[in-house]
Amino acid sequence: MDSSLITHLSSFSAATICEALGNKGYLPSAIKPIAKEMKVCGPAYTVQTMPRDNVLLHRAYAYAQAGDVLIVNCSGFYEAGYWGDLMSLGAKTKGINGLVIDACVRDADDIEAIKSWRWNA
Repeated sequence: MDSSLITHLSSFSAATICEALGNKGYLPSAIKPIAKEMKVCGPAYTVQTMPRDNVLLHRAYAYAQAGDVLIVNCSGFYEAGYWGDLMSLGAKTKGINGLVIDACVRDADDIEAIKSWRWNA
């Protein structure tokens, strides 16, 4: 995807982009950033996990390209800690732009402290 398009799109809110696309692809309201100021924008790298299993998340950030955003569906099981501070550091090192996940994230305070990485969970 053209990086100038991503830069341009990142200046709009997710709600504005969703409405411009005809309200397709919106997320449940329960999916929120760890901190209010956290934002994410980039090409989607989609992941479908098995309940309680984060092995594919490790593989995803290894294979995703710099600038990608990991979009993760955890098969309807939300109460496992699929993602944490060490995975955040690994993804940041790889250049991943962020994470959107429909499950629990652990180490939220430590992840929030990684100020140069924008992401939602």
